[in-house]
Amino acid sequence: MKKNKKFQAIVKIDLQKSINSMIESWVMAGVRDIGFIGDRYTSQRLRHLKSALKNYSAPIHEEYFVAASGRFEECGYRGAVELIARGKVPRALMCAYDRIAIGAMRAFSERGIN
Repeated sequence: MKKNKKFQAIVKIDLQKSINSMIESWVMAGVRDIGFIGDRYTSQRLRHLKSALKNYSAPIHEEYFVAASGRFEECGYRGAVELIARGKVPRALMCAYDRIAIGAMRAFSERGIN
């Protein structure tokens, strides 16, 4: 009987390229105020965002960047509440991952912000 060979899948995600594409589409649509919500583990994604903003000559608005406490939906909710409390909500918002986005959407929705 022939033994099954073990296969190893290698997946590489080019996060910088993905973020560049997102920023390019926003900038081409005229969006210049772009924010970020992440947690203490997502600083690399914020660095990628800042790099993309520089590449597309978009302003870097530090007041739109939040590293919220907690994780997952709680982090997104707290981050959105913090942005709202600052009195400036960006037109576009990158969340470090989906569950943060869910929490942020809930906070915005509860306050009537689309």
